[in-house]
Amino acid sequence: MQKQQSRYDFNSYFTDQQFESFRIPKGQYLFCDGERDDYVYYLAEGEIMIIKNDWVLWLAKEKELVGMSSYFSGKNKYRFSAMASRDCVVYGVPIEFVTGLLSRNPGFCKAVVSLLSGRIEITNRRMLNLRSKTSRIRLIKELVFLAGENESREIDLTLEELSKVVGVSRRILSELMNELAQKGMIEYNKARVRVLDWKGLEILSLS
Repeated sequence: MQKQQSRYDFNSYFTDQQFESFRIPKGQYLFCDGERDDYVYYLAEGEIMIIKNDWVLWLAKEKELVGMSSYFSGKNKYRFSAMASRDCVVYGVPIEFVTGLLSRNPGFCKAVVSLLSGRIEITNRRMLNLRSKTSRIRLIKELVFLAGENESREIDLTLEELSKVVGVSRRILSELMNELAQKGMIEYNKARVRVLDWKGLEILSLS
């Protein structure tokens, strides 16, 4: 399976530093909503689900940062939970180091602004879909968006995780997935979805 690549790359800012890396197994939380935010995390490998009130706001990809929006809130607490949706390798970056880097490195500042802007765009899109689209269209739009990020057209999410992304119950998601599978547009199992007809789904998503 081809890895999904991030549009952002913070690798050069952290891998040369003396930060300890550690592994987060799939399904384990990196941190939870309300915990003290002493660190921003650099995601070297894997993928992390950002969750608020049991709803997935976005998926952090490799070479991205996790915890930056909480840092800017100024409340010294994480404003969401972060759970590994794949096995991950992360670096814990102390808040003091991030503050210093922001104050002296314009390139880092620009990259952070771009990252946060992208996440706001994704969150706004999902909130709009949640308010104005049917469950079926929300699912199709998410499949198009997530599968469009890699050439393999695979989405490395369980059905439980995908239901949180779409904002529907597991039962409704299963019914919708079965419908799309019977039409030959996707195939899936408990751990992964593969889009077979991405263009067809894209057309349906515009309806």
